[in-house]
Amino acid sequence: MKKYKITMIIILLLSLITCGVSLMFLGDSIPSHIGINGNPDQWSSKYFILLFPGVMSLITIIMLLLCKVAKLTENYKKYMLLTGTILNVMFYVLTVVFIVYGITYTEETPAFDISKIMMILFGILFIVLGNFMPKIEKNRTLGLKTYWSMYNEVTWQKTHRFTGFVSVIVGVLTLVAGFFFKELVNFIILMVLVFGLVISCSIASYVYYKQEKKKESENQ
Repeated sequence: MKKYKITMIIILLLSLITCGVSLMFLGDSIPSHIGINGNPDQWSSKYFILLFPGVMSLITIIMLLLCKVAKLTENYKKYMLLTGTILNVMFYVLTVVFIVYGITYTEETPAFDISKIMMILFGILFIVLGNFMPKIEKNRTLGLKTYWSMYNEVTWQKTHRFTGFVSVIVGVLTLVAGFFFKELVNFIILMVLVFGLVISCSIASYVYYKQEKKKESENQ
């Protein structure tokens, strides 16, 4: 558990250093929002990039405080810190993406297709989440929480094993799409995959719930 705390703090410090150095190379204004067509549609001061380490600082403080103050099991604390570490990694990568985009973008020579980077990031995130979803203990904070998945331990475990499996598939498909498609197509594909993930896992939790109710009625 200690390694997650250290990793989370190191990534935060790395983000602060990266932003501090990049401010010397960025122009006065940089793209702060990229439209689904892959082109900037909003510009902000170069200090906009400080928003990322700001969010990472908030995540780190909240996770560390919860683990110190809240009455949580050691296993639950571990997953909270792992979640914080993953979020910090994702925000750090976003920080680097926006910095590189801000330095390289010009109207004459547009920068790289940021949608491909985002698809790769989301793909990795889904795969990582898919691998630790089945290990999450039943709780009211993390995981897929529907009335059916929360019914008992069996419905929780089955739902999260299924969710982990589907998350990995979605992650792989997202990575593949990121390599072969771009801009608006990538956005549509990501939305369809996320919608399919949520709906299929919710339906699965209902099916497992009905199975448990049937077993209970048969045992009465």
